[in-house]
Formats: sequence, C-alpha cells, structure tokens
Amino acid sequence: MKVEQSSDDPTTVPAEDLAQLESLAYGVPYSEWQRWFWEFGKSYGRVFVVRSGVRPIGAAMLLPTMAQTVYLETMVVHPKRQRRGIGSALLAKVVSYADTHQVILELHCLPKGKAIRLYEHFGFKKQGEPTPRYHPDVRYQHMVRSPS
Repeated sequence: MKVEQSSDDPTTVPAEDLAQLESLAYGVPYSEWQRWFWEFGKSYGRVFVVRSGVRPIGAAMLLPTMAQTVYLETMVVHPKRQRRGIGSALLAKVVSYADTHQVILELHCLPKGKAIRLYEHFGFKKQGEPTPRYHPDVRYQHMVRSPS
C-alpha cells in the first residue's frame, strides 16, 4: 500500500476530496471549513494520503505546534475501507516522518476503542487523564510519542 506525502506537491490531492473523506469517516455533513482546514494543512503542515485510483481513501494531517513537536490533527479512513491496514500504513508513515525529523508527535483521541490500541502499538503513551478538548461534554486522551 502506497502512502504519499502530498505536502511535497499540495496540488496532487484536492482539499475538497480530503474534506469529503473526513465527512464520510466521521458521519458529519461536508463543510467549507473542512475544505479550508485541509488546504491549510497541505500548505503549512504535512498531509499523508492513501488512494484508490485518484480518490483518497485514507489521510493524516500533521501540523507544527512548537519547536520539535508536531500534532497529528486528524487521521481518517473511508468507512468501507477500515480494518484493512490503511490506518496502520498512514501511522507508520507519520511515525517515520517524526523519527526522521526527530520531532515529538502529539495527538488527542477518544479514550476508549481501537484507536488507543493502534497508537500504543506505534509507541504513543497516554498523558494524564482524558479531558475535554473540542466539546465540553466529550473527553479526549492526550498521547505523546518521542522520536526513536
């Protein structure tokens, strides 16, 4: 499975396609804000993409936060393509990027479910207890991975 780093050429994957993928994966309506955010990520961070033909079926966005730290802002896989190794392939590329550049990876995710186990498998460690982040009623687990 090939994982591309679209940040090398931000025109290769339209932000609209990435926003539509995110809408499908999270079950939320498509919005112009999502399109803009993916455009921002392609311009100022790193976006990694797995495709089926020309359409993205998986994507991950890294954004710089501080010196030597990047934030895994989002990682999405098309709902019909989940549980086939796409998320693992994306995360392996993200971890490789972080190790090559000797940067710390940070993320927030829901505290229960398969994502925690996947992140732990790739060397992420839980930091503290889950806390509200994006919505006051939903708690997220902060996780960190140091470069190897």
